[in-house]
Amino acid sequence: PGVNSCNTCHPDGKGLEKAGAKGRKDWTNPGGTWLNLEDTNNVCIIMAVKGKALNPHSQEMKDLVAYIKSLAKK
Repeated sequence: PGVNSCNTCHPDGKGLEKAGAKGRKDWTNPGGTWLNLEDTNNVCIIMAVKGKALNPHSQEMKDLVAYIKSLAKK
């Protein structure tokens, strides 16, 4: 079966705790290393979820980035 959501690879946000950390200068995922969280998210959406990239300035992307940042370890 194919991957169909972020939750497939990251159940309950697991594995994203470091992604939301303040002060990050780059992010790495199976697609490579990226300079911002928006690009990192879109690579996962395209490669793993087989979906369409989100506009980096869209409310959906802002919501996704906010969610990931909320997972950062305090």
